[in-house]
Amino acid sequence: MALLGFYPALAVDAATWAGWSIAAAVGTSRLPDSSLRRDGPVTRLRAWERGGLVYARLGIRRWKGHLPDLGAIFGGRRKRLEDRRDPQAWSDMAAETRRAERTHWLILLALPVEAAVRGGVILAPMTLYAAASNLPCIAAQRYNRGRLLALAERRRRRCDRAG
Repeated sequence: MALLGFYPALAVDAATWAGWSIAAAVGTSRLPDSSLRRDGPVTRLRAWERGGLVYARLGIRRWKGHLPDLGAIFGGRRKRLEDRRDPQAWSDMAAETRRAERTHWLILLALPVEAAVRGGVILAPMTLYAAASNLPCIAAQRYNRGRLLALAERRRRRCDRAG
């Protein structure tokens, strides 16, 4: 920031974040579907999340519909369940939530770089921006995936009892 004033540095950083966000989205859109069929160490729902229900306490049902769904722009899919009765659609949607979540975690990986390159006073607004623009999206993906997995599990149990 020594070469640039605060506002020019903020503008450069905002453009850099936008570029990194697009690169992350394009990169994760190229992941093979097979790599999204199971949770990895980052996307695995933790016990404390109670299958995503912990996010309901944050009022996620009220605000998640206001989050932008830009996945289709970058080569992913829209995160809207078209056929609510089709288990394959549930599986496909769960995979897409993993893709979206990975994208947002990848975007957040720019924070340590930001800290190393800029640091100082510019780091605070960039950290707030990164958190505000990615953490709600991550929470929404985890909430949706928890609901989808619970739905699939209920269906499996019903089929086991009937079979």
